Amino acid sequence: MTAANSSLGLDTITFNIEGEGPHSVALTSELPTITAPVVIDGYAQPGASANSNTPAQGTNAVILIDLNGSSAGPSANGLVGINVGDFPTNHVVEGNYIGTDVTGSVALGNGSHRVEIFCCGTNISIGGSSAGTGNVISGNSGSVIFVGDSSVAVNIQSNLIGTGSGMTNLGNVAHGVYVLESDDSSIGGTANGAGNAISFNGGAGVALDLFGHTGNAILSNSMFFNGDLGIYLGDDRPTPNDPEDADTGVSGGNKLQNSRTSSTPRSYLAETWRSSTRSIRPRETRATRSESNSSARTL
Repeated sequence: MTAANSSLGLDTITFNIEGEGPHSVALTSELPTITAPVVIDGYAQPGASANSNTPAQGTNAVILIDLNGSSAGPSANGLVGINVGDFPTNHVVEGNYIGTDVTGSVALGNGSHRVEIFCCGTNISIGGSSAGTGNVISGNSGSVIFVGDSSVAVNIQSNLIGTGSGMTNLGNVAHGVYVLESDDSSIGGTANGAGNAISFNGGAGVALDLFGHTGNAILSNSMFFNGDLGIYLGDDRPTPNDPEDADTGVSGGNKLQNSRTSSTPRSYLAETWRSSTRSIRPRETRATRSESNSSARTL
């Protein structure tokens, strides 16, 4: 990493450790802050393979590189001891097991927030809709994904958050995803496989702050058995609908958007659909359609 920081252009760090593995790299101190573009590719280790399942199926990834920060000291920052500097663009975290062992089935945990995004940048992705890009982020002490700065928009897709590789209970202590002071982030998406599985967490599935930030899309995720609401807009628990209000000057995540009023569900082949309407402001009603067992709230 030190060599990558001192060289020009994009560098790639790969692994080729002899033996069957998995191989544990025991960190005794915090790793250097990343100050230049670099790819750290654990799947380059012979025998490792990326996940080919959808979030609903769990993950079949073979992880053979374990960065163990248990001896790195209390000041170690970031993902498995890696601290990323203030790059303007293109941060990607994909295909990792964060908070579990290499099988994704045993909680080892990390303290505080485990994927923490702060000022400033664009094209920031935690997971993705392509096969093999999702992370397992489970068994941790704090909120899993913590987005802090109105200028930062993050795409959080295709991750298992609070579950093990086999969809078992490895819940995080706090919210699954906590969005703080961010506009226009996406949790899930409309592309096939973009939704996250967010389950067994001690707080809400997805929590937005109460400071009135907007445009945060929560789309096609599977959320169940969390300790609080599936989607949580602020600190006041379930918020009553306020039909046809203008939603100006409202303090709350996504302006405390109204929940849907759904029609009788209709079945088409193997899927169940229901049409719904949501009252946004006077004389304006927005129609939506969502799959069963998914959650869609955006403004």
